[in-house]
Amino acid sequence: MSGLRPLEPQDIPDLVTLSTSLFSREDTRSRQELVQNFDDVFLKNPWVNESIPSWVYTDSREKIIGFLGVTPRRMLFRGEPVSVAVSQHMMVSAEARAPFAPVEMLRKLLGGPQDLTIADMANDISRKIWERLGGEISPAFSIHWRRPLRPARFAAQVLGNRDGVSSVVALGARFCAAPVDLIAARSRMSPMRVSPPPVQEEQLNTTTHLDAIRKFSEQFTLRPEYTVRDLEWIAAALRRQQYHGAFQEACIRSPEGDLLGWYMYFVRKSGSSEVVQVCARPETMSVVLDSLLFSSWSKGCVDLAGRLDPLFMKTFSEKSCLFSPGRYWMLVHSRKPEILNAIHRADAFLTRLEGDLWLV
Repeated sequence: MSGLRPLEPQDIPDLVTLSTSLFSREDTRSRQELVQNFDDVFLKNPWVNESIPSWVYTDSREKIIGFLGVTPRRMLFRGEPVSVAVSQHMMVSAEARAPFAPVEMLRKLLGGPQDLTIADMANDISRKIWERLGGEISPAFSIHWRRPLRPARFAAQVLGNRDGVSSVVALGARFCAAPVDLIAARSRMSPMRVSPPPVQEEQLNTTTHLDAIRKFSEQFTLRPEYTVRDLEWIAAALRRQQYHGAFQEACIRSPEGDLLGWYMYFVRKSGSSEVVQVCARPETMSVVLDSLLFSSWSKGCVDLAGRLDPLFMKTFSEKSCLFSPGRYWMLVHSRKPEILNAIHRADAFLTRLEGDLWLV
């Protein structure tokens, strides 16, 4: 008989084996490092809660053939604490005959004691299962943006990934891209222009980050509740990962020293550079976004991608960002309608830092 049970420390090596068999990624970490990472993320994170565990699915021989990672989090709703479970890294062995394993694992998660369950960056398969079990899509937080920084090279990469396009054509397009991209970035008439704004940029430290999140999120009915230890753990974990590129973070201040906002992203010169968090007030988002665009362009990034905060759609549109609804889904579930209503009307401070951190 197959079984569903909470994750235990001795399961971690088998999870690494399952993960590496399913996901072929450019990850140079050793097996020992991967084991340590799974252990840190799912068993030693700052929010570990025995009542909200990760789940493993075993076959009749007690071999692990499925896994649903869960990271508990803490948030505030109208100033009162609420418990949150973030679903991430669901996987089932391609060789296992267990078509209902994802449904059973997810049903177990949604039946837990938490006030809110979130699945961030979910694909269509996960969405269908989630909805079948009573979960919902958050339309407000399922819109993603992309900003080409080197538009000609970006187009050449898209062309090179298409079936039927010869390697000679793709190589020629890439060769011609550099001068076009330089003009696009520096010309005053270009909608793709990037330039350093008149601000001060400094390293984002944990204390500043915590104070900024508390200050910038206080207007929202639903918002995260962090401690210094929480943010230190997250920052260390984000720096430790290798697949998404080098982790960068900065806070942006006015010439007078006032905090305007901050950003966190991964530098990846081939492929999209993913933005984890870019935050500001409505009146300062434009200059903070300019700082992010210039920082990533100067480091050689081809394009940036992130999830859109609905409050800033106009600002991102003015910066020539492209929008794609449903590129990935944010899925939510709660037995408290008032919490879901806050999310659906975008009265929630929910960045990718509060979702699936891609740490494994």
